[in-house]
Amino acid sequence: YNLSDTSLVTLEAQHRVGQLDFNDFAASDNAEDGKVLSGNPELVPDQVTEFITTYNWGFSEKGSLKIKAFHEWRKDILEEIKLPNNGQGLGNAGDARYWGMITDLTFGLDPWLENGLIEITHKIRRSDFDDPIIERTRDISEYTPDWLTFKLRQDLPQHKVSWGVEYWGHYTDTDYLVDEIRKMHGNKRTRVFIETTRYFGLKAQLELTNVNTGKFTRTRSFYELDRGGLYDGRQIAHRIRKPEVKFSVWGTF
Repeated sequence: YNLSDTSLVTLEAQHRVGQLDFNDFAASDNAEDGKVLSGNPELVPDQVTEFITTYNWGFSEKGSLKIKAFHEWRKDILEEIKLPNNGQGLGNAGDARYWGMITDLTFGLDPWLENGLIEITHKIRRSDFDDPIIERTRDISEYTPDWLTFKLRQDLPQHKVSWGVEYWGHYTDTDYLVDEIRKMHGNKRTRVFIETTRYFGLKAQLELTNVNTGKFTRTRSFYELDRGGLYDGRQIAHRIRKPEVKFSVWGTF
């Protein structure tokens, strides 16, 4: 629905059926973590029913605000579960809810920075799942509850050159396994780049990622038999990715 010439509200409803990976049906061995997963031939695709409300406002030639609110009802979600053969593996764990809001703000920097553009994205996401292992409600696995990203780009068409800076805020991802909880924490990171299309009709880009050093903390919390049992210790690994330099060339032939 067009509220005005510059603003629009969209309502959507959709139902999705997931696509299974054949690797999920087979057993696997993770040597790094010393963990063996059993194959599960009883897997069925997960299903999602989603309602979305989106507000778009174009407040200038290069400026826009987009706010998306969503709510998902997930059926037969895929999580690590206890299998009938007493093993552990990927399985259909039950039903869950997943909701949140994604805000995208874009605006030009003229006249302070000619052809400069800033894009800011903030994601807030939450979930609700009745875990049969602990018989309590918890979050689902594998998503970042709060995340802020920032991009600054300037195009200099007269020189066929562009440059920019990207920023990723701190993040936390959590996986709930049968007998442990894994958390990955990452620090705020920055990427800078410069690119050109001046030579041979190709685009060349030089980028420096993890300018401020990428730091990651991986925490594994263990429990006896399963997460409903007694706490059995913790393993913490601190990892550092030094700044990385990459040169890339693209072209059409």
